[in-house]
Amino acid sequence: MSSNRYFGLEWLWSPARRSIAYALPLLMAVALVLYLYPGTFLAGHGRFFEGGDAASHVSGWLFFEQDHWHFPLLKTDRLNYPDGISIAFTDSIPLLALPLKLFAGVLPAGFHYFGLWHAICYLLQAAAAVFVIRSLGIRHLPGALLAAGFALIWPALTHRLGHTALMTQGLLLLTLGTYLRGHSGTWSVRRTCTAFIAITASALLVHPYLFAMSYPLLLVYLVSQWRAGSLDLKRVCLWLAGSLVVLFAILLAGGYLIGKGAAAGGFGIYSLNLLSPFCGGLLCSSHYATPGQDEGFNYLGAGVLLLLATSALLEPRAFLRSAARHRYLLLALLALTLYAASNKVFVGQHELLDIHLPRFAEALAGIFRVSGRFFWLVGYSILFFVLAVLLRRRSLALLLLMSGALALQWYDTRPLRDRVLFQTRLPTTVDIAPWRSALAGFEEIDVYPAYGCSLPPTTDDDYVRYQYLAAQLGLRINTGYTARAATDCTKKNRLVDGPALPGHLYVKLGHLHNPLDLPPLFRTALDAGRCMLDSQHLICMNTRPSQSWATVAAPLDRRNSDLRIRWKAEQLPSLIGQLRNGRLVPRQPGEAGYLSYGPYIALSEGIYSYRINYLSEADEATTVGTWDIVGQDAGGHFVALSSGPLAGTHGELRPVAGMVALKAPLQKVELRLLSNGADLQLSDLEISSDLPTPQTAQRAAD
Repeated sequence: MSSNRYFGLEWLWSPARRSIAYALPLLMAVALVLYLYPGTFLAGHGRFFEGGDAASHVSGWLFFEQDHWHFPLLKTDRLNYPDGISIAFTDSIPLLALPLKLFAGVLPAGFHYFGLWHAICYLLQAAAAVFVIRSLGIRHLPGALLAAGFALIWPALTHRLGHTALMTQGLLLLTLGTYLRGHSGTWSVRRTCTAFIAITASALLVHPYLFAMSYPLLLVYLVSQWRAGSLDLKRVCLWLAGSLVVLFAILLAGGYLIGKGAAAGGFGIYSLNLLSPFCGGLLCSSHYATPGQDEGFNYLGAGVLLLLATSALLEPRAFLRSAARHRYLLLALLALTLYAASNKVFVGQHELLDIHLPRFAEALAGIFRVSGRFFWLVGYSILFFVLAVLLRRRSLALLLLMSGALALQWYDTRPLRDRVLFQTRLPTTVDIAPWRSALAGFEEIDVYPAYGCSLPPTTDDDYVRYQYLAAQLGLRINTGYTARAATDCTKKNRLVDGPALPGHLYVKLGHLHNPLDLPPLFRTALDAGRCMLDSQHLICMNTRPSQSWATVAAPLDRRNSDLRIRWKAEQLPSLIGQLRNGRLVPRQPGEAGYLSYGPYIALSEGIYSYRINYLSEADEATTVGTWDIVGQDAGGHFVALSSGPLAGTHGELRPVAGMVALKAPLQKVELRLLSNGADLQLSDLEISSDLPTPQTAQRAAD
């Protein structure tokens, strides 16, 4: 009878040998890696590694590998020279960087492991998925294959391309499996706690967010064992203390405490949208209510949602039994979900809650400000508990349904894999050889302004460009794109007040966007013909560029460099204005207020001319408003440079022009027009940099 019922396939539910249960899913992982990633990518080549976060990861490792040993062990002073930085803040996967540094002398030039780490992530994901499902008592082969299949194409994993360390989500699965084995009594307390400490320590050495997601399961396990009477309070405290000793040893020895601290702003921006688990595929597109909610992408997938509904119909009480058995785990998962949603809770575009946080709570939450990631463990828990509920039923039809759900999941997540296929096959765009020739004999790249001290439109990628070049060429760099940057802008930017040093390349970022912010070092070099243009950036040195520079940059000197910026009316922000005939005018007749403000630019020490082109139908005896030029000094204090009235012009376009002298650099400089309610129409603004002659200096002083 049994043979007829299962068509001779009873072996499907027989316990599989451990070697087979792990080997076949690992082969699945290998096949998926070979499908997604070309060999060149796995070897660390391609555009992917030359920009964005990936270039920061790579450069962090290269600076670390080229440097001698420091304490803290993860510190290098070749990046952010001379202060240095821990490569924990470049997300360079210290777990692998530390042992590989021992072999720095025999590694090929430019070698890095970030392509290969993607393969490691998928292999770990497959093995850890089998570990979890077997920890749930599902030891047959279909269970192992289905668990690995769903874990390998998990949406939150595929979506994380671009942040290699955070793809190591198999560590979360290992902590989940460890909890299950300890909770069920399969493992002893000693073995479970030792495994927890080893896994969470490894997670910290891969990425702190993975540690923050996995460590709560150790706490859940200790509490559950204490409440069950398996551990007394003294032993709970001893295991907890042991784990904290390991944690603080890594933080101290790894240099995680270097800098301004762990907190950063932005909590509530990178959150979980409550529609995220259900939207992002076939059912509905992703909903992001804030610019950062892409970080909270946690789509479960159509296949998993189908199985979730199926398990609820077939085994409605199974979830209640699991919730009762794992009540402390459930509470932890609920807490992670609440943290992921943050204090600003959105359902699609609708804001459900906005809870004001005290300053201390906001600072604490800022340690892990990208809260949307904390749903990862919740999503994996849903997946594996649903799989376990269904796989416990000896039903061929159900196995076929689950296989169909896996196929549906594959189809539903195809756009995520298409992105991987595209990104990993982009050819390299940075040719290092010409730069190597041009920078022969150089020791350091000095970038101005230092990272954390610039204004838009300067981007992180602008810093990454020179950080990557310096790392590839074995040079130092004075700043860099790192997490939790703690920059003393006044100190870091002081280098541009002195002369250009031999062996140093000086970079003024975004020169074409703001040619006015030209500190003395760059002014002197530009006048002497010692500067060139690399894309939009000004690069200067203490001698005239050699012929080898012609292949990487364009010549530039004061004669062909336009040190002025003009802003048309449509480029300027306004509180009361609207565009009409190319001019900024009040929306309502008689309305008073700021007709224009901004443009929020940085200006170096020097002499500047300004020009305001405006008109008014009022007569010249009528004051129609006022203008002023203001900015902020290095301490963030308000500085007023100049101001004056605006008179009527009888409808003719007229300028207000003058000069100002800056004795120190200013940030967020504005040229503002304040209307008093009379007719006032702004055409454009202009600021230009003047050569410091005695005549211009006297005029600026007057």
